[in-house]
Amino acid sequence: SFYHAIWWADVLGRFVRQRVEIVNYFALSSFGTLGTFGLLDRYSTRPTYYVYQLYRQLGDELVASESGDPDVTITAALRDDGALTLIVVNRAPEAKSIPLALSGFTASGDSEVLRLDSEHEAEMIAPVPAADDMILELPAQSATLYILRG
Repeated sequence: SFYHAIWWADVLGRFVRQRVEIVNYFALSSFGTLGTFGLLDRYSTRPTYYVYQLYRQLGDELVASESGDPDVTITAALRDDGALTLIVVNRAPEAKSIPLALSGFTASGDSEVLRLDSEHEAEMIAPVPAADDMILELPAQSATLYILRG
């Protein structure tokens, strides 16, 4: 379900931050009597599939990140191209506005934003001007990837 996808985005981020070396998703495809746990059914993708579309763009160099909101988690990493990537998960049933404080990275230009929520399947949405004190607008029960250029 969609709610499982948001839960999995949160859990996968926790695994990344704890430096878990191996994660195995137990059912890639399922349909009919096999249940609905797979990422794919016979003819389409399920919402959890799109979590991987966000995480595949996360950088390789994990950087410290934390959230002061118990419903919001942030996983941050640097990519080889110098971009800072943030996957921000809002598990709350209401939208949140979270201030972003960067240390050791100066953002500039527009950030690319991809969103997984009830209306988007890890889709690019309107870019957001990047700044060291930007406000992250997080819809209810969503996972959002921000790609910030330095």
